[in-house]
Amino acid sequence: MKQQQNRVISWNEIYTLCDKLSKQIPKGKYKSICGIPNGGSIIATILRNKLNIPVISHADLNKDSLIIDDINDSSDTLLPYTAWDKAVLFEKEHSKIKCEFVGERVNNEWLEMIWEVDKKDNIQSNIKRILQFVGADINNPHLVDTPKRVEKMYEEFFKAYKTEPPKITT
Repeated sequence: MKQQQNRVISWNEIYTLCDKLSKQIPKGKYKSICGIPNGGSIIATILRNKLNIPVISHADLNKDSLIIDDINDSSDTLLPYTAWDKAVLFEKEHSKIKCEFVGERVNNEWLEMIWEVDKKDNIQSNIKRILQFVGADINNPHLVDTPKRVEKMYEEFFKAYKTEPPKITT
């Protein structure tokens, strides 16, 4: 397996792609936009100013709404929104659902939005939240380092995905 490339998406690139999207979206066709949390909400806020269209909550979706997301990868986050037109900054070539408006089509590279750059902190924060959810005291001296240990375990467990398999010759 080929090691996946990581690409950090800067604010400058985000604003450039939002400009590109705003030129694709027909003026007057949509009365509102709705961002899919978390990344889509950020993009919807930027597009709101460029399109002069209000951002609404999921509870207020209507036939004149446009769904906004940052990345269409597996399309799982877009599945509940098949009845609406969609705009995304990035769409991967293997996406199951194709969006009407796309800032950039990409292959299989791993994209990190600028607000997600510190992934290790995010993994540890998520482990802490899981421990809290199950009622564990995260200040217990025996659990303080658990998020780091779990992160290390995941890195070890999934390290094979980052290496090239051996060549088999006959």
